[in-house]
Amino acid sequence: MEFFYVVKATQKSGKDDAVIWFTAKSEARANLQLDVELEEAGIETGRGKDYQKPIRTDLPVYDDLPEENTVDYTWCTRYQLGDDGLTWHKIPTADNTVNTGQTDAVINEQADVPATNEDLPELISVCTLPFRHKVIAEFLAGDEYFYHITAEQKHEVLTLEMDTDNTYVQNLVLAVSSVADIQKAKEYDIWQLTSAIKRIWPTDGKVPELGKVRQFIETWSKTENIDRGILTTEWAKGNHIAAIQRTDTGLNAGGGNKTDRNPDLIHTLDTLDVEIALATLPMDFDIYDIPGSVFRRSKEVVSKKKAHSKNGPQPCAERQASWTIPGQLFSPLSAAQMKVFIISRVTCRATSPQT
Repeated sequence: MEFFYVVKATQKSGKDDAVIWFTAKSEARANLQLDVELEEAGIETGRGKDYQKPIRTDLPVYDDLPEENTVDYTWCTRYQLGDDGLTWHKIPTADNTVNTGQTDAVINEQADVPATNEDLPELISVCTLPFRHKVIAEFLAGDEYFYHITAEQKHEVLTLEMDTDNTYVQNLVLAVSSVADIQKAKEYDIWQLTSAIKRIWPTDGKVPELGKVRQFIETWSKTENIDRGILTTEWAKGNHIAAIQRTDTGLNAGGGNKTDRNPDLIHTLDTLDVEIALATLPMDFDIYDIPGSVFRRSKEVVSKKKAHSKNGPQPCAERQASWTIPGQLFSPLSAAQMKVFIISRVTCRATSPQT
């Protein structure tokens, strides 16, 4: 497979454009060989260098191709790329533009060839950017993540980085940069994260607090990819859950909702266990103001039943069944539900091992 590349020199360098072509078995091998050939020719490419990134084109069909595996600086003085950025055409000259032996068709064809060699838009690979620039670039992306950005988009990234009045972007960059796991993420994952943040805190709304953004990013990084959509949905609703709870059968248990008894309670499968244990205790108590001794007793019940269930009878049927109900934590126990549990505690005790 033939690979033909043009390496354009920057205007400031004053150097000539270069081309090189060779044969390789795959694009990956071609990229490696290209790097070696350019290095041996002393050509450095990229930002701040004399040459732009190499651009692959179609292999020209002319009898004066440069020697294979050799960097050539004269090709671009005779040929130029067409509007498609792939096809090479001869540069019109006084000798070949109008000759009496040429037909009108040939003259018209040459007249369509551009007379100037305009530079193609420079594409910059996002993976080569510093981490902070990657974050801002993917933040600017829309429905699809950025694999390449133009020089104009790169300028916008740099402008946002330096805009200290844009608190939203500044908080985003600071929060993401403080989470080590995210710094190893690929461009697609960074785009997913920034998209989730924009969904939770729309850019045209209130600027999110730095601490909240960092809390979400840490939770997001520890959450399985399949659960990140659920996590984002819960946060967008105001339920700042720390994890996606799963039942014993692997189904989503929900969570994040507040009870009518303690607004500061983070509802999880473990807290549900404690609440059911409270309902099985024989003493009477105010469910809106649970005494410390009663609460400690309920936790002891949970601990004993968990230890007992490893080598003995199963725990209370209500408690056992609750761990398999999908979405159970989307509707935490209310006071009324607690009362129902208390009413049925005699039945539950009758089917549970004594503690």
